[in-house]
Amino acid sequence: MPGTLPRNVVKADVASLYPSLMREYRIGPARDRLGVLVAIVDRLVDERLAAKAAARAAQPGSPERHTHEALSAAMKIVVNSAYGYLGAVGLTRFADVRAANEVTRRGREVLTLLCRELARRGVTLIEADTDGVYFAVPDDFSEADERRVVAEVAALLPARVHLELDGRYAAILSHEPKNYAL
Repeated sequence: MPGTLPRNVVKADVASLYPSLMREYRIGPARDRLGVLVAIVDRLVDERLAAKAAARAAQPGSPERHTHEALSAAMKIVVNSAYGYLGAVGLTRFADVRAANEVTRRGREVLTLLCRELARRGVTLIEADTDGVYFAVPDDFSEADERRVVAEVAALLPARVHLELDGRYAAILSHEPKNYAL
C-alpha cells in the first residue's frame, strides 16, 4: 500500500510454519531412516504450543506468564532451526536440500492460500511471510468479524498448521519494505 498508512490492521500469526509443515507431511532428511528429526520437531512444537497456550491463560504480568512466554520463545528458535538444518548442506548430518525445498514449496502454497482466502473475505493484504499475514479490515468490521475471518481461513489449512489472530492495530507503518511484501 505505497503512499498510504494502513488502518484497522490485523495480524494473523502462523505458529512455526516450516516445522509444522515438516510434521504435517513428514518431511525429513532422506538419510534419517529412523525419522529422528521429525520426531524431535513433533515433540518440541507440541511443547511450544502448550507453553504459548499456558502463557495466554496466565494472569498478565505474572511470573507464570513470563515463564511460559520465555519458554515458548525459546522453543520457537529451536523448532525453527530444524528447517535450517535441512538446508545446511555439508554442515549437518540432517542436511537435505530436496527436503528443504519441499518444505519451502509447501510454505509458499500455504501463504498463497492464506492471502487468496483473506482477500476473498474483503480484507486488504499488507504483508505476508512465514510468521503470518498483516491485513487491513473495512471500517465497519468488529473484532468478532476479524476473529471470524481468521477462523474461517484457519479451518482451510492443514491440520498441524495453526493460524490465530495475534494482534489488532489502529494503523501500522512498515518502515522498510521486505522483498516478500505483497
